[in-house]
Amino acid sequence: MFAQNLRYIVSLLRSPESAHYSPHTRILFVTPPAVGDRMHAESMRKRGLPSTHQNQLTRRYAEIVCSVAHDLGSPCVDLWTAMELMVKKATSRAPLAAAARGGMLGSDFVQALGKLRNIFDTQLSALSPFEGYEMYLSDGLRLNANGNRLLYKLIVSTLVTTWPELRPY
Repeated sequence: MFAQNLRYIVSLLRSPESAHYSPHTRILFVTPPAVGDRMHAESMRKRGLPSTHQNQLTRRYAEIVCSVAHDLGSPCVDLWTAMELMVKKATSRAPLAAAARGGMLGSDFVQALGKLRNIFDTQLSALSPFEGYEMYLSDGLRLNANGNRLLYKLIVSTLVTTWPELRPY
């Protein structure tokens, strides 16, 4: 149903029969961010509420967003995968290339993430109480300042690659 809804929203802009037809509108898909399960559960527990989101379910939504974007010929910013790779690298010190092996990511994307990781220059202990997600999330669900910087850099990188005429600088 989620994939159908995404396709429907895009069809509203792309279909000449639609009242919302906008042939010059460019569509950029963005996946949801990863969820820090432990961090989110703790944040919700402090408010007396049950945890409402899980990273593995969010992963499935991210995969659907990427798949629909690919099927429709639109670019996609895969924030979920980028965050997972960055968190895993920070907490395990494993190379990004090893974390991405066998995935849908190209080497250019992995190298770009490595550069972003160096820009943030965040050192995190493997004993992080929230598994490293606190680097990018404020409560396990919402982006903090670093998370927003990561999203911004990924969006700009995708925009200038896909539509160089939109380069913001």
